[in-house]
Amino acid sequence: MRTGTIGKAEALLRWLHPQEGLISPARFAPLAEKNGLIAPIGRMAFRAACRQLVRWRQRHALQLSINKSPLEFQQASGDCVVLDFMQSVGLPGSAIAVEITEGLLLETAGQVGEQLNALRTAGIHLSLDDFCTGYSSMAYLQKIEIGFIKIDKAFVRDLETNPADRVL
Repeated sequence: MRTGTIGKAEALLRWLHPQEGLISPARFAPLAEKNGLIAPIGRMAFRAACRQLVRWRQRHALQLSINKSPLEFQQASGDCVVLDFMQSVGLPGSAIAVEITEGLLLETAGQVGEQLNALRTAGIHLSLDDFCTGYSSMAYLQKIEIGFIKIDKAFVRDLETNPADRVL
């Protein structure tokens, strides 16, 4: 706050519907997952976010957090797509934090674990989004090195007015 420098940002995808206006992923992501569209949408969003980040990093040393659906990790080439695109636009791994849900930590054996480790090896930070809303257990945090944990807003939104929230 003192310097006014922005160090981190999060890419947030919204659907601009012609009649309903901006629609959050909470509404359209489950439908996209059900219809097999979440991976192409995720790739498009990732590429757009990286292109914007390249422009921002010309002026600021910024890290961008980008959400990835668990279904994107079920594809064998998921990490290659991310890493190849970042290399093609000249972004170092440290410029990105990939946000995952805690449910993905249940699947860290095999392909999912290999992809998460490949991202970490490339210098990409992993961030656990909406922690404490699903399968939260501290034991899951031992499976994969997580750089950041984002506690769900339900637990912190009333910090100033709710003593129980302040305890957390």
